[in-house]
Amino acid sequence: MGPNVIAAVNGPLWKSLHHMMGPSFSPVTVKAQIPTIVEHATVFHEKLRQAVETGKPFSLVDLTTSDVISAMVLGFSLQAQNNGCSPLLEDYKTLFSLAQPYMDAWNPLTKFKLWRTMRGARKRTDAYVHKELQSKYRLYRGSDAVPTRKTARSVLDRMVVQKIEETGDAAPYLDQAFLKLVTPNLNGLLAGGQGTTADALTYTYLLLSLHPAILSRLRSEHASLFPPTLTDTTTHMLSHPHLTSSSSLPYTTAILKETLRLFPAGFTPREAPPDTSHLHFNGTSYPVAGKMVIPNQHALHFDSTHFLPDRSLEEYEPKAHRFTWRPFERGLRSCIRQEMAMEEMRTALVLTVRWFDLEPDLEGVKGKGEGKVRFSDLDEVVGDAAWQEMGLGASPRGEVWMRGWYRGELGGDGGEVGDGEE
Repeated sequence: MGPNVIAAVNGPLWKSLHHMMGPSFSPVTVKAQIPTIVEHATVFHEKLRQAVETGKPFSLVDLTTSDVISAMVLGFSLQAQNNGCSPLLEDYKTLFSLAQPYMDAWNPLTKFKLWRTMRGARKRTDAYVHKELQSKYRLYRGSDAVPTRKTARSVLDRMVVQKIEETGDAAPYLDQAFLKLVTPNLNGLLAGGQGTTADALTYTYLLLSLHPAILSRLRSEHASLFPPTLTDTTTHMLSHPHLTSSSSLPYTTAILKETLRLFPAGFTPREAPPDTSHLHFNGTSYPVAGKMVIPNQHALHFDSTHFLPDRSLEEYEPKAHRFTWRPFERGLRSCIRQEMAMEEMRTALVLTVRWFDLEPDLEGVKGKGEGKVRFSDLDEVVGDAAWQEMGLGASPRGEVWMRGWYRGELGGDGGEVGDGEE
C-alpha cells in the first residue's frame, strides 16, 4: 500500500495515525453503523439467493464483497455489490493477487512486468483517494459546518477535520506531505476490509457445510432471537442493534473465532526499531535491521485442526490462554477494524444461514484426497481449498466453489440443537 502504513510504523507516527483513525472503529461508532451493515448484508442475502437458484457452482468470495468498509472509510458506498465491482476494487484485487508472485519472482523480466502492473494499480488508487481528500477539504474550507472529530461521518472526514484543526484552512489545497501520510492508510483500510472479511466468511460457510450439527446449533441460536422471515429479522435488528453483539450471539461469535483460529485472515507486519539490528531469542540472534517481522499466527493458533467452536465459549474447559487467539493481534497494536469485521460477519451469518444450505462443489478440485500433511485431513475432503496463500492477506488457495439451496422464506431453526462436535 506504500510507506507510512499504520501496521508497519512505530513511535510517534503510529500514535498520530492511531489517534486519527482509531475512533472511527470504536464499538460505539461501529454500532452506529448497524443500518449500513444490515443493508449490505441484505444485498448479500439476495445475491446468494440468485446464485443458488442458478443451480451452478459459485464463488463466495465474489458474493461477499461488501460496501460497508467503503461507507465507513470514504463516507459513501462504492456500490460494488449492486454493480458487480468497481474500478477501485479491481485495482485493489490486482494488488492482492500480484503481491506474492512479485515477491517470489526471480526472473528480472517477470518481476518488472509484475511491478509495472502493480505500480499502475497503485497510481490509480492513490489518485482516487487524493481526489476524495481534496474534494472534502474544499467542502470544509471556510465553512461554518465543519464537523468535529467526534461527529465526522467517515475516516476520511476525520482525517481532513484533524488537518484543519491542526494547521487551519488557509492553504487552497492539502499539502503533499499530508497526502503521502494518509493515502496509504486509507488504501490499506479499503483493500484490507474487502479481502479479509470475504476470506473469513468463505471459510466459515465452508466449515459449516461440513459440520451439520454445528450449523443446526447456530440456526437455533438465531431462531431464539430473531423472527422467522428475512424482512422481520432485519427490522428487528435495526430496532434492537445490541442483538448482533458477541454477548447476544455467543455461539455465532465462537464459530467465527474458531474459523479464524484455523484460517487467520491476515497478518501483522512489524518494522524493527531504528536502533535494533538483531533480535535475540533462546540463544539465537536474528537479523531484523531493515526487515519486516511477521508473527506466524498459524503456529500460534495450532492446537487441533478439529472444528470445535465450543472452545471459545465461557463454560468450555480446559480454557486456553487468552493470548493464544490473535488473528487480529492483541493490545494497542491490534487491528483497528476488528470490531467492525466481527459485527459485519455476525450480521451476514444471521441474515443467511437459516435460509440457505450450502456445500462445497468438489468436482475437479485440485489436491482432493492427497493428504499432504499429518496434522490435518481437511485437504482430503476439500482439496487445495484447505490451504491459504499469501497476498496482501491470507486467502484460500484458488477459488472455493459452492453449491446451495434456498430453504424458503421462513428459514427455520435447523432442527434439533447439536452438541457442536462431529
